[in-house]
Amino acid sequence: MRDQDFQARIHALKLQQFADAQDHTGTVFFDTTFVDDIAHRRATGVETKSIEESVRMYRYDVMFLLEHP
Repeated sequence: MRDQDFQARIHALKLQQFADAQDHTGTVFFDTTFVDDIAHRRATGVETKSIEESVRMYRYDVMFLLEHP
């Protein structure tokens, strides 16, 4: 599988998980953000333009940045 195909599948999965979480009444935690998709694409040379709108459109209420021990 090409990097571009893999990244597209990951992004689609995240979009679905985010949509599914909107119906959930409790707290939901995600271990990555849509911004991570941009970083992974850039690191592997995959274009980012096709997902930039979703990165701007979908926001989390709270985000935690954990320092590596």
